[in-house]
Amino acid sequence: MRDTESEKFRKQWVSYVAKRLAKDVPESDIVNDLTLKGFDKQQAQEFVRHVYTHELTAMSKAGKRQAPILIAIGVVLVALGVVVTVVTLKEGVGVIWYGIIVVGIGFIARGIWKMFW
Repeated sequence: MRDTESEKFRKQWVSYVAKRLAKDVPESDIVNDLTLKGFDKQQAQEFVRHVYTHELTAMSKAGKRQAPILIAIGVVLVALGVVVTVVTLKEGVGVIWYGIIVVGIGFIARGIWKMFW
C-alpha cells in the first residue's frame, strides 16, 4: 500500500517531534521550532501533545511486543554458536563461533532493553 504525500508529510513530522521529545527537548521549544517551519502555534501545540500522548505510547507498546521475539532470536543464536563450537572442538577442528554468540547476546540485550524502557 502506497502512502499518500500527506501521510508521508505527517510521518516525517511525527518522527521529528518524537525524536526531539525523546531527547528531552521542552515542548515549548518544539512548538517554537514548528511555528518557525510554518505551523500555526495552536496547531503545533496540539500536534506535539498528540505525538507525546498517542504516537510515543504506540511506539513504546510496539517495542514491548517485539522484545520477546528479539530475546528468543538471541537465545537461538547463542545456543547455535555454543553447539557448533563444542562439536568442532570435540572433532579436533576447533572452530569457535564467537561472532554469532556476540550477535545473539546483542539481540538478548536489545530485547531486554525494549521490554523495560
